[in-house]
Amino acid sequence: MANFNIEEIIDPNHTTKENIGQLKEAVKKNEKEINALQASVNSNYVLSDQTKHFSSGQEPNRSNGLKSNTTAKVKQTDVSMQVELLSYCNCLEDLEVFMPKKDDPNYENIINAMLFEIRRQLVAKELEIRQDQFNHAPILEEKTKALIKLEKMQDFLYDYMEDQIMETQEETIEMPKLFYTTTPAGNICLLNDLKEIPRENYDDFLTLFDSVHMGKLRRIKTIDRSGKKFQNSFCQVRLNYARMTLHIMKNNCIVLSSAFLKHAQRSSIFSNRFKSIDANYSRQKDYIEKHIEDPHFIKEQEQVTSQVYKLLRKER
Repeated sequence: MANFNIEEIIDPNHTTKENIGQLKEAVKKNEKEINALQASVNSNYVLSDQTKHFSSGQEPNRSNGLKSNTTAKVKQTDVSMQVELLSYCNCLEDLEVFMPKKDDPNYENIINAMLFEIRRQLVAKELEIRQDQFNHAPILEEKTKALIKLEKMQDFLYDYMEDQIMETQEETIEMPKLFYTTTPAGNICLLNDLKEIPRENYDDFLTLFDSVHMGKLRRIKTIDRSGKKFQNSFCQVRLNYARMTLHIMKNNCIVLSSAFLKHAQRSSIFSNRFKSIDANYSRQKDYIEKHIEDPHFIKEQEQVTSQVYKLLRKER
């Protein structure tokens, strides 16, 4: 049965990272039940009264098995202001203005209450769309846009929680040497990825690439620091939705391996992408390490750097 009681999901004896994992798993389970509810609505609209309660902000009818005491518990933390501010955010950095930090004693209460409220609104909007699927297109389009906005707000919160878990500080590498992974066909992975990204996003990627080239890595985040999930630990630099992945080697060498937009990816796609990046780097790591002092190889890599700058600066 779906669990909307945050207190039953969060274990104070677990770490914040473990609790976030449990919360995400609970959301996945809830979504399965939500899909079942939606199927029921689509066939006979038996949940129409519940949708009205959800939309009006009233306590919903709990005849579907959801726990009756959960809404009251979650609403002990008033997050209406934070949820409204979140709706105006256009990038992750916007959240830092009003969201609590992880060392704030109310951090978990506020985060959990916000996730609960957004999830509640998502359920309501999804049910509305199911019920109104035969309405005029403009009405359905408006509600679909509202649903997408709520999903974006939820993604922002997950990203913010992830940021609070990880160390997100600037890292400096003196006089870095840039190297690049290639595809099996010999093409530069980073260039291939950038060519698939809309040009209107190039300014953010240019800022990130500059930060790597100068050795002042912007908002760096380590992927799989423990080394349990992938063969190699690697990093991301981040700005808004822009991401570049890289491996830091000895002698101040940085190997750039990919670029992508986070909002265009689902978590399952992220996992597959990271596995591919890790496997590709593993195949080339020894070769790169062997040639990091080779003048010819270094010159080839510098030419790639020039190509990346030419692309990101939109030069012909």
